[in-house]
Amino acid sequence: RAPSAPSPTTGGAIIGFTKPGVDVASLPSTRDADVVLKRFDDTQRKESTSDALTACTKPALAQSTRALASRASRVMLGVCASDAAEGLSTLK
Repeated sequence: RAPSAPSPTTGGAIIGFTKPGVDVASLPSTRDADVVLKRFDDTQRKESTSDALTACTKPALAQSTRALASRASRVMLGVCASDAAEGLSTLK
């Protein structure tokens, strides 16, 4: 699988991050993607990950994440680990 790459730039500013071959026009709007991801986050915080996945289908989560990344100027990565050494090991 090819890594994601920055989309073309305009005037030196990165427009977004998309995987080659992704049809950006078919992705949900920023508003719709935000609604899906907020619902997932709220449900996960209140209940559990399995309940959150039931509330938001996995394809909808993936498309929403792609939509926001395709319009982002930067992407933040989070790594779940029990300590810093495990986190660094995961990144390596």
